[in-house]
Amino acid sequence: SRVEALRRAVVSAETALEATEAGFEAGTRTIVDVLNAQRDLHRARRDFARARYDYLLNGLRLRRAAGILSPADIVAVSALLRERTP
Repeated sequence: SRVEALRRAVVSAETALEATEAGFEAGTRTIVDVLNAQRDLHRARRDFARARYDYLLNGLRLRRAAGILSPADIVAVSALLRERTP
């Protein structure tokens, strides 16, 4: 799914940032490289958060349209939105 692909992109961007920071400390990368890697990580996190939110919201909309939305659904989605994710 798109959400899972974006979650993997966050993990990849975290790894890339760590490698870039190590390269900077070793003198093989520049501070601009580190800043670019940080930017890429923030973008990946933003894109993941948006996709996850859209997925959950669309699930609620679908349940509402089908006439089966319940208070428990709202509570469950609320709990999911409070979870820490990558």
